[in-house]
Amino acid sequence: MTDIQNRLKKLKYRCQTLGIKELDVTFSKIFEKIENSQNIEDISLLEDLVEKETQLILDIFFHPEMEDVKNGEELLVFSMEEEDDDDDGGDVVIIRR
Repeated sequence: MTDIQNRLKKLKYRCQTLGIKELDVTFSKIFEKIENSQNIEDISLLEDLVEKETQLILDIFFHPEMEDVKNGEELLVFSMEEEDDDDDGGDVVIIRR
């Protein structure tokens, strides 16, 4: 197994076990977008994000009014197609350092 495959395997597990259902669903969708990727930068960005405190991740995604959380950060946006009508995330933001 290559280094990228190992990283993706660990990342898939982490994306599914953040501990808050809304985040688990959102991050599983994000992972689906990059699981066949060879883009080290995107993989690294997602790894960095899922290592942050779960409450901070929740605030970034579901409380956009908390601009101070995002202040000074460069953002990379993954556009996500919604197949259902529930409001479980929409566009997904990944923090880039």
